[in-house]
Amino acid sequence: LIDIIHPGIDVYEDFISEEDKQNVKQIIKENSPVITTLARVEERKGHKYVINAIAEIKNKFPNLLYLIAGKGPYLDEIISYTKKMNVAENVKFLGWITEPEKSLILKNSDLFVMTPTTVGESVEGFGMAYIDAAFHSLPSIGTNSGGISDAIINGHTGLICDSGNQREITKNILSLLESNSLRRQLGENGRKLAQNQYSWDNKIKEYLNVAEI
Repeated sequence: LIDIIHPGIDVYEDFISEEDKQNVKQIIKENSPVITTLARVEERKGHKYVINAIAEIKNKFPNLLYLIAGKGPYLDEIISYTKKMNVAENVKFLGWITEPEKSLILKNSDLFVMTPTTVGESVEGFGMAYIDAAFHSLPSIGTNSGGISDAIINGHTGLICDSGNQREITKNILSLLESNSLRRQLGENGRKLAQNQYSWDNKIKEYLNVAEI
């Protein structure tokens, strides 16, 4: 018998300073809607799929802002790609951010999107970033790559696309940006799930229950 216990998560809302709030306010400004990806910037994370989607839908959302937080070996390639696709004004690269800043960015975003593929032997794991987004009432769009389907309940806390399917990724991003009610409902469902199943208080109980067997 194998028991699988996914990691728990900490949320740093109690440690947010006024400086953090001002920093994030300067990042987002008056832009809306806001899409966020929190991930190491490497090829398999799928940043290009999000950029391609933005290039297609930006006429409907001229003030759309895509926040990319993280560093990695693919960063220069992604920066160049935003220029190639004429969306550089819609994308901000944040580099490494603090945990309080991360919480504020998620709270002030409309959608969390990370659409990984498998590159060589590099495969997406469980995907705690989606749970982090859910804790902040933020719906997610992911792919059926690796363990993502364990972190997103398709149609309940977010939407899962076929890995590498640009048309489906763009369609799902657009559908959630156009439907405030669906976006809010998925976000609320995600918040309840994250608090009930992924808070460390509940994870500790899971570990203790396994230890007693």
